[in-house]
Amino acid sequence: TVGLGNRLSSTLWDNDSGLRAANYYDEQVINYDGNLEQRDLCDLIVSDSKPGWDHIKTLLFEGRAIIIPSNGKLKYLLDTDRLPGMLYSFPNNILEDTLQLETGNTEKPINTIRAEFPDRENDYKVVPCKITTDDIGSDPERPENISLTSVVRKSEASRILHSRLEE
Repeated sequence: TVGLGNRLSSTLWDNDSGLRAANYYDEQVINYDGNLEQRDLCDLIVSDSKPGWDHIKTLLFEGRAIIIPSNGKLKYLLDTDRLPGMLYSFPNNILEDTLQLETGNTEKPINTIRAEFPDRENDYKVVPCKITTDDIGSDPERPENISLTSVVRKSEASRILHSRLEE
């Protein structure tokens, strides 16, 4: 009855795709400490005023997903490893030698990703985190900066940053 709920009927939602996504996000994965944890824990604090779709786009980016219209419904699609043909949200799944990109930019690719996220272990204070490629050596940092709003665990932020750096 509030926000986007008054504009989008629940009958528009493809429940099967939502259930598949929920099962994927609930899977147990090994974190950076070697312990098992839930893959994705969405814990969003909405503390700023912006259009509802902007919040949704942020959540889709952080969840590596997209919503598309399909057969009169809104379908939630995940970008998971080794899912051929899923090129919507991240280019991780482009099959080798099937797509070529040429640009005039001769700069080297990013080798560092810096992010900030509201850390649950620190009362949701926004904290920084950073990863670099293994082969950075003495190269200067070529960073990309991102902000994560629904990620509240360092381990999950780390997974997202590693995935982003591998693109």
